[in-house]
Amino acid sequence: MKKFTLIMSLFIGLSGFFSCKDKDEPAPSFKLNKNELNLIVGQSASFEIKGGNAPYTLDEDEHIEATAKGKVITIKALKTNAVAFNSMPVVLTLKDKAGKKQEVKINIFNSLDVDTQDVELYEGQTAKVSIKSGKIDAFKVAVKDEKIATAEIVSEKIGTVELKKILVTAKDNGNTELNFSDGITTKSIKLIVKKIKPISIWASVNGELKQIDSYTIKAGEAHSLVIKGGAGKYVLNYDKEKLTVGEVTEHEDDFIVKVAPSTKLTKSQDVKLKVSQEGDTNNSAEITIKVDVPEQVFSTSYLKGGQVYVPTNKNSADEDILKARIGEELVIKLQGGSGDYYVKLSDGQQLIDNGATGLVKGKKQYGGNQYDVYLIPSGTIKIKANKSFKINIPFFAVLDKGTFISREQIYVDIDIN
Repeated sequence: MKKFTLIMSLFIGLSGFFSCKDKDEPAPSFKLNKNELNLIVGQSASFEIKGGNAPYTLDEDEHIEATAKGKVITIKALKTNAVAFNSMPVVLTLKDKAGKKQEVKINIFNSLDVDTQDVELYEGQTAKVSIKSGKIDAFKVAVKDEKIATAEIVSEKIGTVELKKILVTAKDNGNTELNFSDGITTKSIKLIVKKIKPISIWASVNGELKQIDSYTIKAGEAHSLVIKGGAGKYVLNYDKEKLTVGEVTEHEDDFIVKVAPSTKLTKSQDVKLKVSQEGDTNNSAEITIKVDVPEQVFSTSYLKGGQVYVPTNKNSADEDILKARIGEELVIKLQGGSGDYYVKLSDGQQLIDNGATGLVKGKKQYGGNQYDVYLIPSGTIKIKANKSFKINIPFFAVLDKGTFISREQIYVDIDIN
């Protein structure tokens, strides 16, 4: 510890207060009324010289400032290198004219501080307030109105480091103060306990926020739902195969969660979403998400010369005519539906005999019957037109109408010449 000799003029006043004794008189007893002071940065405290022979000298440290007035020495803490709860001791040595010594230990602490300006929680909840600095061994805490909440000091260990925190337990809704002291400084912060309200779910309906019990979301869209009530920690129950639900985030006094239909859904249907208070399943709200999946149309298109064409020269409303010249590649792309595309065995064999690829033998079941068919897994058939032929093929697909699954078909004329 680097020390400096206190400027002697500081103690000129002191010498006048202690008259010189005759040489044959015994030196008076030299002592101080205090030998230890606890200070936070910026605080001052004093001790008094008792007896001894003036003048006096005092070593001074850069972390403190000493001033003298009569027999009283006042010490002010200027700074500390101590971390958090540790004190930084400064030992000062005071000497009188006879060379007798007295030591004063100055314990300098960081100013008392915690990690928040207020505590806000719900009835029955607990919250921890971290103590950042102060004279921790003398720490005391109390709630002004214990009908609203109680508080106590608790310890937490992170590895080998022991931390002190204030544990607040909410009892009844209302506002009060959390007071704490380290024996040197006393401070207080706001303590707000809120009542837990029933959970409700809200959404924007025609530009207005309304409480809902059902909500329609189209496939490919995402909407934000507002959760009101509860205590901010929620459990969400829903079919994860049908809905994609984001994290619940706080927004002003409410909470928001984003909901979207799963991209796997191929039919319109209702999906339940339940929001419950964590730890209290009785406080909950449930809504029905009405997922709107537009009906898909079973159609065909084909590639010719590297471009996609949708045939327009149809024989009837239910027919397409696909034309190609010998040597060209014809690609039939089936679109729409929500299940397998397939053709009957005989039709599939005709396509294969004429150079088609993309068909796989398999089975399709309707009711209790299974049928052997050629499945089209990718929905695409390629035909290398090596010879002239003309066939009319009925393609089938499973279409989901929402209330039942039906088999629908489309006839395609293939004309190679």
